[in-house]
This record gives sequence, C-alpha cells and structure tokens, in this order.
Amino acid sequence: MRRALEGAIDFVVIVTDTDGRITGWNVGARNVLGWEEAEVLGRDAAFIWTPEDRGAGTPEREMRLAREKGSGADDRWHLRKDGGRIWVSGEMLPMREPDGSLSGYCKVMRDRTEAHLEAERHRESEARWHGVFENLVEGMLLGEVVRDATGRIVDWRYLDVNAAWEEMVGLPRAQALGRTVREIIPGIEDEWVEEFGRVVETGASHHFERQVGAWDRWYEGNVFRLGGDRFAVTFFNVTERIGRERRRAALLDLNDRFRDVYDPPTIHALLGEVVGRALGAGRVGYGTLAVDGDTFTVERDWAASGFPSLAGRYHMDDYGLYAADLRRGDTVVIDDVRLDVRTAANAEAMKSISVGSLVNVPVVEGGRAVAILYVNDAGPRAWTGEEVAFAREAAERTRVVIERRRAEQGLRDLAASLERQVEERTRERDRLWRLSRDLFVIADAEGEWVSVNAACMAVLGWSEAELVGRTSEWLEHPDDREQSRRVVRALSEGEALSRFDIRLRTRSGDYRWLSWTVTPSDGLLFAVGRDVTADKEQAVEQARLEEQLRQSQKMEAVGQLTGGIAHDFNNLLTGITGALDMMQRRIVQGRTVDVERYVGLAMSSANRAAALTHRLLAFSRRQTLDPRPVDGNALVSAMEDLLRRTLGEGVVLELALWPDLWQTRCDPHQLENAVLNLCINARDAMPDGGRLTVETTNASLDGRAASERDIPPGDYVAFSVSDTGTGMPPDVVAKVFEPFFTTKPIGQGTGLGLSMIHGFARQSGGQVRIHSVVGRGTTMRILLPRHRGEGEVQEESGLVEAPRAAAGETVLVIDDEATVRTLVGEVLGELGYATLEAHDGPSGLALLRSNARIDLLVTDVGLPGGMNGRQVADAARVLRPDLKVLFITGYADRAAVGNGHLDPGMHLLTKPFAMEALAVKVRDIIG
Repeated sequence: MRRALEGAIDFVVIVTDTDGRITGWNVGARNVLGWEEAEVLGRDAAFIWTPEDRGAGTPEREMRLAREKGSGADDRWHLRKDGGRIWVSGEMLPMREPDGSLSGYCKVMRDRTEAHLEAERHRESEARWHGVFENLVEGMLLGEVVRDATGRIVDWRYLDVNAAWEEMVGLPRAQALGRTVREIIPGIEDEWVEEFGRVVETGASHHFERQVGAWDRWYEGNVFRLGGDRFAVTFFNVTERIGRERRRAALLDLNDRFRDVYDPPTIHALLGEVVGRALGAGRVGYGTLAVDGDTFTVERDWAASGFPSLAGRYHMDDYGLYAADLRRGDTVVIDDVRLDVRTAANAEAMKSISVGSLVNVPVVEGGRAVAILYVNDAGPRAWTGEEVAFAREAAERTRVVIERRRAEQGLRDLAASLERQVEERTRERDRLWRLSRDLFVIADAEGEWVSVNAACMAVLGWSEAELVGRTSEWLEHPDDREQSRRVVRALSEGEALSRFDIRLRTRSGDYRWLSWTVTPSDGLLFAVGRDVTADKEQAVEQARLEEQLRQSQKMEAVGQLTGGIAHDFNNLLTGITGALDMMQRRIVQGRTVDVERYVGLAMSSANRAAALTHRLLAFSRRQTLDPRPVDGNALVSAMEDLLRRTLGEGVVLELALWPDLWQTRCDPHQLENAVLNLCINARDAMPDGGRLTVETTNASLDGRAASERDIPPGDYVAFSVSDTGTGMPPDVVAKVFEPFFTTKPIGQGTGLGLSMIHGFARQSGGQVRIHSVVGRGTTMRILLPRHRGEGEVQEESGLVEAPRAAAGETVLVIDDEATVRTLVGEVLGELGYATLEAHDGPSGLALLRSNARIDLLVTDVGLPGGMNGRQVADAARVLRPDLKVLFITGYADRAAVGNGHLDPGMHLLTKPFAMEALAVKVRDIIG
C-alpha cells in the first residue's frame, strides 16, 4: 500500500482508519491538495470537503456507501490548503482484513477542475442559444437534407423549430419535428428542396421569396449551412405584403393596359381581368347604371374557368335587397349570400350563377351612382378592408379612364384643327388635375413644390401661394422629418418610391397622414398622395377597444375570484370572532367551563382559513413548497389505512402500484393532500358505493404527447385516482379546475380543491388531466416530472413535547409583523432561549454584524426595507458562515427563497404554524 501511495503522483490517494482519521497521504495528495503528510496524519479527513458537503453529511455518506456497496462515488468540489477549490472525480473504497472485517477506507481522486468548468461553460452557452432561438421574432427552423441511395438530395427533415415558426406556418411544432417537408406539405414545389440542397452542397447562403402553393402563402427569408448536411432557415410570412404589392402592381398595370385602349367594353374586360387575378376572384365585371337607377348594363366581364359570364342587362332588384345601398353610393360587401338578410331569399338563384359572396362598388358622379364594379366568388369569403379599398380604387380609376377616353373621342370628332385639339387635351388634363381626389404635387429635384392640385389645398387647407415655392419640411411632423429627408435623397438619385407615409400639418394645426407615391422624371418629382388618416385612426381605435375588452375580462375574473374569497372568509371570520366573543363573555361571567369548547371552535375556523389560503396559493402557483425526492409507491402505501378509514365500508379500495416506479421530486405533503382530496371527491361521486383505484405508473411523453398536455417532453411519474361513480358531462369537465366551481351542495365544498391540485402540479413542473364518462366514472391523473438524483430520507411526521433550550442559546427573529415577533419571542423565551428582534432586513443585518451570540436566524421571507429574507440570510452567511437559518413565510415568490432550492443549514416553516411546531423545529435545527 505504501508503494501505491508513493507511486501515484497524479492521483490523490488518502487512507483513513474506520473513524475517518487519515493514516496515509500520497505524493499526489500533496501535489493536488497542498498539505504535507505530516500536517494531516491523524486528522479527520472531512476537512478536505467543502462546508456545504460537511453540513450535508457527504463524508459519512460516502463511507456508508463504501461499506454497504463496495464503493462510494465522489464527483464534487474539494478544498485546497491555499483556500481554493478543485473539482475532483474518484471514489472511496473499503479496506478489509483477511477475515473480512473493516480496517479503514481508501479515497482515490483525480483533479478534473478544467474539464468541469469547460462543461459548465458549454451548458451555459447551450442555454443562451436556446433562449435566443425561442425568443426570435423571425420564424426559425433547423433541418438536415435527406439523400437517396446515390447521395442525391431528394428532401429535407425538420430537426427543430421555434415558437415563431408555429405562428407563421400555422402548425404545432410537434407535427414537424422528425418529419420531412414533403410529408408535411404534399406536392410542395421542388424549388423548396433544390434551393436548400444547394446551400448544403455549396456552403453559400441563399435568400428566398417564394410561395408555398398548397397553402397559398408567401415566405421570405435566408438559408445558412451549419455543417455537414444540416442547415438553418430564418424567415417571415409575407403573404399580406405580397398581396398588397400585387394590388399596387395591378393598379399600375391598369394604367399601362388602358394606355392604348379606347372603347369602353375592352376597358371593362381588362379591368375585370386585372382585378380578378389580383384578388383571386371568380368573376369581375363593370356595368353602367341607367339614369332611373332601375337597370344596369354589362357589356363585357371577366370570368375564371368554370364561371359563366354575366354580360347583359339586369334589373337592380333581381338578386337582393341591397339596390338602395348601391343607389345611395354605398359599397356592398357580403361574405355569404346565404346568411346576409339582403340576399338570403335569393341565395339559390345567386348560387345558380356561381355567386356565393360579393363586393359591389358604386361609382358616384354628381351625387348619383353611374356605374357598378362587381366582384364575385362561388363560395363564402371574408373580404378584407384592403381588398375592398383596392376594388374601389380600381373602379374609380376605370371611371376616370372611361371618361378620359370619351373626352378624347370627342376631341377626335372635333379635331378641326391642331390648336383646338391641343386646347381640348389641355382642358381634359386640367380637369383630371382639378377633380382628382388624390393629392398631386410636382416638385423640383431639391423637393421644392412647383405645382399643387385642388385636392392638395382642400386636404391641407393652405392656399396655392402658401404651398408653392417651399419644400414640405415646414409642414412635416417632427417625428417624420428624418424619414422625409431620406426619401428626398433617394429621389434625387433617380429612385422611384411608393407607399411611404408621413404626416403633414393642416392650416387648423392638426396633422393628416398621407401615403405618397413619387416618380422622378426630367429633373422633376411627380408625387401622388392619398389621405389615409381615417385608416390610421381606425387602427388605433381598434387597438384601444381590444385593450379595453381585455381589461374588462380581467376585472370580471378578478371580481369572481374576490367574491368567492370574501364569501368563504366571512364565514370563517364569523366562526372565529363569534367564538372569541363568547369566550370573553364567559370569562367576564366567571363561567370558564365552556371556554375550552369555544377555543376549539375558534381554532377549527382558523385552521380552515389557513387551509383556504394554502389552496389559494396552490391555485395561484405561489405557495411555498418544500420539494424533495419522493418514492410514490411508498407514499401511497403509507396512506392506505387513512384512505380506507376515510372512504368507508361502501367503497372498495384497490392499489395498483407500478413495479420499479421512478422517483419524482415534489412537496410530499402537498402530494399526499392532492391524492387524499381526489379520493374524497371520488367517494362523493359514488353515493351508493363502488370501486376506487389508486394507481402509479411511469410515463414517457414524446413531443406531440407532451404538447397536447402542455408540458415539456420527457419522463413523468403518474398518480391516478379512478372511480366507478356518476361521471361528469363535458361542460362540467371543462370547469372543474376553475376556482370556486363545485358540484357539491352549498356549504359542503369551497370549490378550491381541484384548482389547488392543478396549481400544485403546475408549480411542480407537471400537469393534471381528467377523463370522465357520465354513468361510468372518472379518472383524475397527476403527472409529475421524473427525478434522476439520489433519494432522501423522509422526515418523521408528528410533534413531540417542545424541548428546553441549552444555556445561552440565542435566536434572532426578523419579521415586519409585531404580533408574530411577540408570539415567537414569548414561546422561545418560555423554553429558555434568549431572543433578539428586528422589524426589517437592514436592522436585522445590523444585529448580525454585532458581537452578540446568535445560534439561529428566524426570518420572514417578505420584508420591508429593500431586503427580503433570503437576501438577509445570504448576507448573514458571509458574516457568520455556519449560521443556521429558518425561513417562516405564508407567501413568497419562489425566487425569494432560491427557486425552491435551500442551501445546507437553511430550513422552511410555512405560516400559519403551531407554536409547539416552531419550538420543535428550532430545537432540531440548533441541535
């Protein structure tokens, strides 16, 4: 053994006797830990463990494992002589005599600090990447190509997608992971595979803007190679933008296609084709309305394949009751002719000519409708505001073109001389300039306005003299000036711009939103603007109303919750105050015989109030839990006698416990309460008796199954309670987890039991699910995450007589409630403890900095003064490293007590508690 100690210079080898005192210390131990052998011989080897591990009993546990199992694994931080820490990996082995008796232990370790730190850095990097991935506003997917036997790329598979992907694609991620794009979208265009495959083959990134034809959606994004056959894609759904661009392009196309066309029927047909293709409609036509408003005539229309033409003459009232709307100049939009009161009576006749939905846009001149643009689809369709506005714009432009063509035809008929032709053409252009509803502005290359039309002056209120000769800068909203300057610079370089919005000030002092299209030509800028103020204000008002609705719904929910709480607490407070009042009366009367009974009544109501607050905190997922590893089978088995007594003779209880059940990590007391409550509910659902089964199982959930249950994929432990009772209909099942909802008679239930179980399960990282069939029974199933760590010894329940304090033992109590400080101080004082008190964190920390003896810190978690109880405890541990801490709390954010993880030497007691329980807890901690 001595030769082994000396030879292993890279390994730490420490030999101890059966009590853990060092008897051997090799060169590796000296090199790694820093102590010479002479300094450590005879010392308890526990000094090389950290204070945290010593407090948790880690050295003793390793020796016990070595004795019982032949080896105690060791992979943790240890101390060096210079005060530093190193991460070592190794094990503790038992040493035995020839007769098998234990003679000591041998601990063999190796320094793995760098590897451990590198693993920590890697985990932190992975966590940061996952956070960025999930929170991107862009859709993102990670994929890998699929090759055939020859190595040719024929498909690609989804490896991971983020939350934005689900929103932009419209599918849950569980339907994508592990599947190929051709499986998810049969018939998808080959370019989606070929372009992504080229990125993998060449390594060059690729930008795309392409339609998924099967979904009628457009996406724009970028593809990057990650390495090997893997790639990443970031993208946006640009379907709405493409639709807007198509409609804008269609309006420009109208101008181009109308340029050399003069007869109205051809103009009507071209209009129908452009509008129909831009909107994806079945039929579009343009008809002129008779002066009497009774008939309209369609000379030519455009119809997609399968749609009949409606060219001909019609009476306005033939197909509905909306003729009056059109005559008034109101646009008619009907999403479903079967459901709209104006067309329902004639729905069959309209169906016969392939009209299931429609948009009719009247063109008004001189105060009356003179023409109608109609857009039809064969089935129901929800027409958007942008689509209707596009149809209205196309109709107005068409009317202008037709009028211009008629004027030009008149000019040709009157073409007696070139001078007259020029004069008439100029007059017609001036008419368009004057009558257009759009704002026309001509400016020089520097942006100075040269000419404006009447609409410009009408919208802004300024005269022509005030506008001409100046740039728009003096009218612009301060927030829009930078954008305007960029636009002018782009235009000066010859770039045409469309649809940029800025605000201009009117003479009255308010601002109007104007959407501009500007084209530079021959050193001038030709701008067309449209007043979109109403659209902007409508969007703002809609957002305000939606927010108002959300707030109203929130207040309604809060009102229901507070009403239920007030009802139950008023009942409980009546019991408490009534009992105290009767106690006071009997004491004054000298009749003390009944006082004990009234004390019992008050305590009963107080305990029920405490139970109600615990249920409320469980429902809100804010209760203070004490999670620990739990053996579910042992917990259920221990409850068997209690359950049989509770259920009564009419209910047959069966336990179906899964062999080799995994451990879970949760608050065992809350789990016991949850199982007990479910069993009581099941008993009440079987008034004539029946069979109740408590079952435990292991459950592994993949991505799809976990998504359906709203929990992460992984391993879970399931606790199920099934009965053969009355069952519940679907409308009741949908409400059972709502607070204060109960099917029991008034006074027999608070309605918080199932909501408390739901809150406990969600706070523990799990879920509750219910399956019920009327007349056949109900199954309630609690899923809790699997725990892969080591188990812990369960604490014995029950109270013993409160022990006395040892001489001089001192407890510091910090609580902002004076009554709590007084009661705790008196109880501990009666047991012989000296107590110090503080009302907030800073004053308590001042006492901790003093030389006063303090054996235990008892502190509330929620404290005033800028420090919570956990912060005070952490600061106290810096001043007094071995100080023991007891947190007492009735409510706290999990972060305030370490997200459910307490350091060694820290304990938790939930308010309200019995004073005897506090005394026992204090004695156990100090002892």
